[in-house]
Amino acid sequence: MKLTYHEGLNFGDAINPLLFKKLLPHFFNENKKDLFLGIGSILGLKRPYEETENIVVFSSGFGANAESTYGRLPTMKELIKYDIRCVRGPLTADLLNLPKSKAICDGAILLPEFFPHKEKKLFQYSYMPHVGSFAFFSGWKPLMESLGIHLIDPRDSPIKIIKEINQTEILFAEAMHGAICADAYRVPWVPINTSNTINAFKWRDYCLSMSIDYTANHTSTLYDNDMLYDIAFSKFNNHLLSRIASQSYFFYQNMIVERQVKLFFNKVKMISPTLCQKSVLEDNRYRLLKELQSFKEDYNHLR
Repeated sequence: MKLTYHEGLNFGDAINPLLFKKLLPHFFNENKKDLFLGIGSILGLKRPYEETENIVVFSSGFGANAESTYGRLPTMKELIKYDIRCVRGPLTADLLNLPKSKAICDGAILLPEFFPHKEKKLFQYSYMPHVGSFAFFSGWKPLMESLGIHLIDPRDSPIKIIKEINQTEILFAEAMHGAICADAYRVPWVPINTSNTINAFKWRDYCLSMSIDYTANHTSTLYDNDMLYDIAFSKFNNHLLSRIASQSYFFYQNMIVERQVKLFFNKVKMISPTLCQKSVLEDNRYRLLKELQSFKEDYNHLR
């Protein structure tokens, strides 16, 4: 059975081999006859190989209203058999016409089962951007340092990220799996949004599974100069006009927008953070582990 996930340099994706090879030892190889879809918004992205006969879905989700990024939702009428053990939340379940019992939670809440962390708190505030935010703006680290906020880079190793989240008193989370990890390790968090590319459907799907509200705190988007030029060129298709426009906005950003973003993060420090109820967390963990045990019994012949 092949463990299937988005193999990008991103915390939410990199959790998969770290966690599932602990939870399900000896189950995975490169045999594409059976696929195991794990953590991530991958239901619209991961399609069967020519030899695939069966796709197991465990806690995967979907990112609606963004087909270019998250793909097309499978219809379940495809020739491939889908064995859906559970999905990330009720919104994904509704789209697939699944019973409510299939909507459990994101599998990342199981991280403390194998990676317990009791860390000394080193950071009053940390900010974990969405990995895509670095495509817009690369200067997050010095900007956060100027505000007394520790930056957690979602491209770092999962173990390093887990440790830094546990060293944090309050996490400002734009990366959804930063918030999920924070819930799992009982670190309060505040949802942040610095661009219009953040998929609210994914966030609501997870938050509904944990019986918490999702209301993102928005601020202006910051851009590197090269990104501004690319945006301007897509509009003007002229080198000189694009250079003038990008340089003009870059100057405006340095003078005005960056100051607005700094004020935003200082205001966010005053917001009461979110944390799911421990009883909900424990119930979802129990349900996921129960589903894993059922999976082991049903697929023990593949070990």
